[in-house]
Amino acid sequence: MNKNEFMESLKAKLSELNPEDREDAINYYWEYFEEAGFGEESDVTKSVGNPEDVAAKIIGASAYVNETRAEDNSTETKEEVCNTHAPCNDSEDNKSSNTGNDSVETEKYSDKASDKASEGDRKAIFECTALELYKDITPDAFDSIDIDVSSLDIIIRTGDEFGIYVNCKENEPVIKKEGSRLIIRDKRKSKIFDFNFNFNIFNKSKEFVEIVIPRGKKLLEVRGETDMGKLSLFAISAGYLELEADMGSVEVVGVSTPEAKIKADMGHVAVRDSEIKRFIVESSTGAVNVNSLEAEFTDISTETGYISLEDVKSNDLRLKSETGYVKSKNVCAERITAKTDTGLVKLKKVDADYIDAGSDTGSVNLQLVGSRDDYSLDLTNDLGVIVVDGFNNGRGIFNNSFREKRGSRQVTANVDTGKINVEFLGR
Repeated sequence: MNKNEFMESLKAKLSELNPEDREDAINYYWEYFEEAGFGEESDVTKSVGNPEDVAAKIIGASAYVNETRAEDNSTETKEEVCNTHAPCNDSEDNKSSNTGNDSVETEKYSDKASDKASEGDRKAIFECTALELYKDITPDAFDSIDIDVSSLDIIIRTGDEFGIYVNCKENEPVIKKEGSRLIIRDKRKSKIFDFNFNFNIFNKSKEFVEIVIPRGKKLLEVRGETDMGKLSLFAISAGYLELEADMGSVEVVGVSTPEAKIKADMGHVAVRDSEIKRFIVESSTGAVNVNSLEAEFTDISTETGYISLEDVKSNDLRLKSETGYVKSKNVCAERITAKTDTGLVKLKKVDADYIDAGSDTGSVNLQLVGSRDDYSLDLTNDLGVIVVDGFNNGRGIFNNSFREKRGSRQVTANVDTGKINVEFLGR
């Protein structure tokens, strides 16, 4: 089933959703197909499943969220609603505290994060200043953060002063200290979701918790898990990161850590401007975007999603996508391994001593820094063509191979069905 047939079927099967949710879902899948580069005749069901199952998941999630929100609204009292002004504003002390926090609330995030929150979200933070609600929590009282939420967005960033800010109307979080750990829990955290997709179409007014860590404080570790929310870390220094998103997403900006492990099902993973010695990402159907990363070891794998890298330095870089594509630009490494089962491997402006690229059903396109004399090539192709420096170097289209020993840099590429193209950029 091609993308047009899939979309027509999905539209029909989502007819029971309200128009806004239906439009969000349709737009998401159109954008996904465009980003993934599916052609007019590509069978998209191999990547996302059939439209019946996709529609059932979306409708099921919508029904669950509507039910839980209705239950929450029926049991809430005025005192329990997190965004009420009463807990924060009843006393003169609290009024004074809130006034003092206005400057904290209105300041820009950090150098890496100032553009990551909408103006409306930033203005909403002062609705409930959690410093007044959690007076026993100080920056010296914890050295680790543990997050387990369903649909809340969690923002952890550096700032001049410690702060806990909460913007929520329907989903009051549990924030407490256990030993040396700061715990953030969603009261209605769901354990029933066994399906995932890369967006939360049910969230019209996003609820979030923001933790501001004083500049210079290094956390021992940050562990976070979300069903449908977003985990965002800005300019944080930590000894270890472990983040997981099901339907939600993970965003890491300006982070320094010896090791980070990120796992996503259909969620989107975005990492930029970070230093991570050991960096591991596992994704099922979501996208992984990495921009401006320095690492010693990088291992990124996805099943039906895609991997995109730009301006990455890593001694050992391993990229694997089963049915998606692998793309990179301006990558410097000692060793690069890039593989797909069904998809494209495209490495532009790659500077590496050893490259092993391959695709079972797809193409390999390598744009290498340096001259042809810098490299030794070992290229094989079962069905397709091999082009080196603009010239077809194969014998035909069946059982092609091309081997050339010149320089110390080794390039190995293997394609079962597709094209191998290698070009040199010079220095």
